[in-house]
Amino acid sequence: MTDKIVYGRLILPQGVRDAGLWIQDDKIAGIVAPDQKISDAEIIDYGGKYILPGLIEVHGHMREPGLSHKEDYPHGTSAAVAGGVTTIFDMPNTVPPTTTIQRLREKEQIAAGRAYCDYAMIFGGARDNQDEIAKLDPSEVVGVKFFMAGHETTPTTVTDLGDLYAGLRAMQDKDLVALFHAENQSLINRMSAEMKAAGRDDGLAYSESRRQMVAIAAIGEAIALAKDTDVPAYICHISTRAEVALIQEAKARGINVYAEAVGYHLIFSTDDYELLGTLIKVSPPVRGRPEPSRLRMAMSHRQVDTLASEHSPHAREEKTLAFSQSASGTPGIQENLAMVITEWFSLYRGEPLETHNLNSIILQVAQLGCTNVAEIFGIADRKGSLEVGKDADFTILDTDQTWTIQESDLFSKCGWSAYTGRTATCKVVATYLRGEKVYEDGKIIGSPRGKLLRRNL
Repeated sequence: MTDKIVYGRLILPQGVRDAGLWIQDDKIAGIVAPDQKISDAEIIDYGGKYILPGLIEVHGHMREPGLSHKEDYPHGTSAAVAGGVTTIFDMPNTVPPTTTIQRLREKEQIAAGRAYCDYAMIFGGARDNQDEIAKLDPSEVVGVKFFMAGHETTPTTVTDLGDLYAGLRAMQDKDLVALFHAENQSLINRMSAEMKAAGRDDGLAYSESRRQMVAIAAIGEAIALAKDTDVPAYICHISTRAEVALIQEAKARGINVYAEAVGYHLIFSTDDYELLGTLIKVSPPVRGRPEPSRLRMAMSHRQVDTLASEHSPHAREEKTLAFSQSASGTPGIQENLAMVITEWFSLYRGEPLETHNLNSIILQVAQLGCTNVAEIFGIADRKGSLEVGKDADFTILDTDQTWTIQESDLFSKCGWSAYTGRTATCKVVATYLRGEKVYEDGKIIGSPRGKLLRRNL
């Protein structure tokens, strides 16, 4: 493979720098000055465009096996690279769910040779699969996911605290992270029954039936489990500033717990139900204003650990039913980077968007969506930042180009987006995986070259 030097505005751990990324084989060989030349190297110059490390998507629901009418590896990973994502973690709530070693092997076979980005597997916790968790080779997965409450695509909900405790006990000494969908099922059951009795079946009723206290109660339980078992707790898709505060307080007590924000909670609110209806039915639900801006402010204050899209696609017909019957989840892996940066700008509304503000936002997005994810899940030896020796995974972001999102732009198999019609103030124009271009200007380049990622322990 010919050496490459890719010039642009590099997002480095130390800050933003106009420089060149020297790529040798599939690795980063060095950072070079704008006027430095490497003999025989191919020169690619992106001018003033930003070069970010490839995003790592914790919630890359590829829906295989069993749900491939919603999404599959070729479509989902195409959407990923078009959104600047070069590694996905595939969630276990498929049909059947990834709750045994045998099913993990079957999923690996399904994905092989069909992914346009690299991928890793997340194992599924269930009420009664502690023996399977205990048999896991921790190099083969990046974590174990526990759904403390259910929705339409969660066949392995673990609502009993004793079962959750047993699952985490089975993970001890494996250097694995426990991921939690943290909502209290008992509270949901009671509040949903009250809404039904009142004859309510709408977006506001759905959000009220899974109100903030539903998440707070479950997060408190997850934190207690993490403290007792010494297994790190990763709280998926936090939706309110109060959840951030609870996690911050636990961190201050020395408990190993992480907070993840996702695009739809940063952007949509209950005000958007009128226009979008069930397209933004998600779990936990969207909240009333001003929670999205509060979450963005928490990110600005570095009180959130990671950023994801929580790409959870469904077929269009599954989202056009009555609210209580509609599937929970929304796609967004392709749109997330551009839309989150756009909304983050809104914190500076009324102020001139100086370059230092733009640099700061993009640096934090890279930290949240790349570096922190790699460190938390044990893949920072290869992924997560533009540093010598790491995989040459990166994406080119043009902040001088706007993007009005249309369904025709999208690669996800579901074919729709809650973001359709919105305009982003930036756009991913190219993505590279291990030094090779896999996406450019609306087109997928080449054949699938994504690899299964195993951790070096």
